[in-house]
Amino acid sequence: MIKNKLHIISIIIFLISCSKEKLPEGNYIGEFHYDNSTISDQMVWLKIVTSTKDYMLIGATDYNGNLISSYLDTLYKNDNKITGKVPSNYLVPFHINGVWFSSNKNLITGKFTQTFYQGGNQYIYSGSFKLNPN
Repeated sequence: MIKNKLHIISIIIFLISCSKEKLPEGNYIGEFHYDNSTISDQMVWLKIVTSTKDYMLIGATDYNGNLISSYLDTLYKNDNKITGKVPSNYLVPFHINGVWFSSNKNLITGKFTQTFYQGGNQYIYSGSFKLNPN
């Protein structure tokens, strides 16, 4: 009876810890594909410099993986859902809503929006993205 209770408790603790994995720190390549837009797709080099079970700090890098700015954006993690901002090649960040697949080499895929302001007008672009470890 006690063995069964300990076994059930162990399973519950294991399941809770699995749902709170953290995304590995390191370099990533982001591929951003715009839907119905005249804007060219973007390839963005990124680095997750801090990763916890609840959030990640991410910044743009050069081709060698060196941060190009001290400014970092924040991604939030809720189970396998990832939301937040990611730097782009333009001054305007991507706002992402994605899913993390830890079993698939830490791939993150999903949708993004990007809002530009020009001449008093607002332009909202959207599309799909994937972030792969580099």
